[in-house]
This record gives sequence, C-alpha cells and structure tokens, in this order.
Amino acid sequence: MAQNKNLTGKVAIVTGSSRGIGASIALKLASHGADVVINYHSSAKAADAIVAKARNEHGVRAISIKADVSNQEDIAKLFETTKKELGRIDIVMSNSGIEHFGNIDDVKGEEIDKVLAVNVKAQYFVAQQAHKHLEEGGRLILISSVSAVMVSRPAAF
Repeated sequence: MAQNKNLTGKVAIVTGSSRGIGASIALKLASHGADVVINYHSSAKAADAIVAKARNEHGVRAISIKADVSNQEDIAKLFETTKKELGRIDIVMSNSGIEHFGNIDDVKGEEIDKVLAVNVKAQYFVAQQAHKHLEEGGRLILISSVSAVMVSRPAAF
C-alpha cells in the first residue's frame, strides 16, 4: 500500500482479521485512516484487542463482528451489520483460510468439506455480498495462499 494513501472516510471489512495476516492488514488499513471491521470466528478476545489497537493507535472507528465465513447467513449478517454500524462498505479483503494437518490416509470427509467451505466457497459468497454492498468504486480483494498451488508437509491438503 502506498505510504501516502489516505483512506479517511472509507470502511473496510477484513475477514479472518483477529490475528495473523488479517490483523496486520486491518491495522495497516487503519493506519491509512480507514474504519475497520475485524471479523472473527472464535476468538472474541483477540478481535477486541485488534479493535482497541486500531482505535487507540490510529483514531479510527473499529468494530468486531463474529461470523463464520463458511456460513452464507453469517456472511450476509457481517455485511448487513457493517452497513448498519458504519454506514458504508468501500473495501472488502477476504482473508480467511484454514488447513488440515495430518496424514492423507486419515482425512475424513467432514474435514475436507470444512476446508473447501472456508477456502473456496466462502471466497465466492464474500464476493457475492461485496457485489451487493460495495460503494461505487469500492474494492474487493480475495486472498489465497501458496497452499492453493503447492501443499507443504505435514498438511494433508
């Protein structure tokens, strides 16, 4: 991101942003003035810490919203709640992803289903909601990982 990019007045949703790369992305957007939505699935405490950091260090509006991106209804609620609380959506960064570690011989169908739901289907359904809710000129960024083209050990898939 360019050092002089001013995002004041813009609202960004970053999925999977309570920790790791997603948290770093959300804080970088906040450092450029964007109000941010910290999406989390299970770690409210981690999400609230990122919200506090965005508010205290960058002076932006920041909220956390629990949503399982593998659930279409949760994704819709994520976008609806963002619009209700922050008024608009200008940037969507779909960052959520999971892996399954272990021996390929031990993988169960429901484990593959969950990985596909988060890593593939969720990207589509986040894009679908972004299409409905993004302001004119808004940006949608879908993030993947090297695991999309090359599996590292000990990941089963």
